[in-house]
Amino acid sequence: RSRRPHRRSSCATMASFVATVLVAFWPPVPFRKHGASHSIALAAVSDIAPGRDDLLIVGAGELGKRVAALWIDKHPRGRVFGVTLTDTSHADLRAAGISPITQGQLMREVPRQVFRHVLFSAPPRRGAGTDPNAYASAVSDALTFWTLPGKMEGDGRNSFVFTSSASVYAEDAGGIVNEDSPLSNSSGAETLRNAEKVVHAAGGTVLRLAGLYDLRRGAHAYWLKVGSVMGNPNGKINLVHYDDSASAAILALEYGSSPPKCTFVISDGEPVT
Repeated sequence: RSRRPHRRSSCATMASFVATVLVAFWPPVPFRKHGASHSIALAAVSDIAPGRDDLLIVGAGELGKRVAALWIDKHPRGRVFGVTLTDTSHADLRAAGISPITQGQLMREVPRQVFRHVLFSAPPRRGAGTDPNAYASAVSDALTFWTLPGKMEGDGRNSFVFTSSASVYAEDAGGIVNEDSPLSNSSGAETLRNAEKVVHAAGGTVLRLAGLYDLRRGAHAYWLKVGSVMGNPNGKINLVHYDDSASAAILALEYGSSPPKCTFVISDGEPVT
């Protein structure tokens, strides 16, 4: 958000666009199995050629699959390629109309700068011994498959969208945050911030998502599982539904990443205890 008077930045323009159009994506597009007429068979990943409506999703998990469903519905001539660490979920991805690729295949066999639209929605790995720079490096690798703005012929906007987290903010006392609020110095926040810097340096867009949830996933599922929750019962958390996050990602992908260093907070605006 620009604080300069009498001037509306490209980021502010997109924020207004997101707020205006987000309602158009509700109710969400249901998942469905596509028939043979809409099947996407990837004979060899090395045969991937540029397509204006193609989308590469690095981290084709729950959020990535919902983004893919919306993209396929809006861009029936486009192909969606989903990158995963292993091939465990590939049968399910194919059934959803997504061409699955392992990370190893992507790095070895797919030409660079071939995708006009890229979504990076893979979370950072956790645990002892994890390289603190590994996540930013993974984002850097994904950026090599993005066709930078102005490098592809034809109409349309190029977009690289990175899903970060609102956990990067330092605020922990119930105050209001926006895109310009102070950031945390925790190790987890630093991992995300380093990845955000890589995306901004390349001209991509960052979405800082509040806590994701649906009927079966989210904070409520954890609380029901543990039974007794430690902490202030009046404390509040910010959430956003998976479907709303997917809709926001679609809007960012379609708007394009031409505004430099754009960051947006994605939340439902209804904090809960």
